Amino acid sequence: MQNSDGNWGASLFDMSYLASPIASIQFTAHSNVDNAGDEVLKLPPTNHWSLLLFPDNTTESAVHLDMTPNEPGEPGMLIIEHLHGSELDSIHAVSCSIKATVASILQVLVNKKRDNYIFAPVGEGCRFWLSTIADDFVRSDLISSTDSESAKQALGRYWPYPPGSESEERHMEEGTF
Repeated sequence: MQNSDGNWGASLFDMSYLASPIASIQFTAHSNVDNAGDEVLKLPPTNHWSLLLFPDNTTESAVHLDMTPNEPGEPGMLIIEHLHGSELDSIHAVSCSIKATVASILQVLVNKKRDNYIFAPVGEGCRFWLSTIADDFVRSDLISSTDSESAKQALGRYWPYPPGSESEERHMEEGTF
């Protein structure tokens, strides 16, 4: 499998995990413990989101896919790494059943060129990236349309700190592929 532009951060990923079967994926909102937005750009708070791939029904370890911004106008970097339970940071998550391997999930991203993503000019875009991928996974028969819609609804909200606080609707900035 080849990525389209070499913008993957895979130095912390053991390639032997590519053949691992995945039982579930999780669209994961990370904590914004200060509930901070961007004062310069006058943007309200938001969460950074990433995707976790779980090999079984436990959350002891996962393959973590994280699209991170680069310089404005430059493609972001898709970081792929293996995380253990204590390293997983989540304030809200939407889990989806899936029958796939790590490689087949990554192949969808490569085939659709989702690994070549430019964040919105304000530096946001992880939520739009994941929303697009949720639709790609439905079209590839990897997750159900119900799961995709649940993920997209959650992606459209801000999940404030501390956990359990009421979520708020949040405009989703769109990057480009």
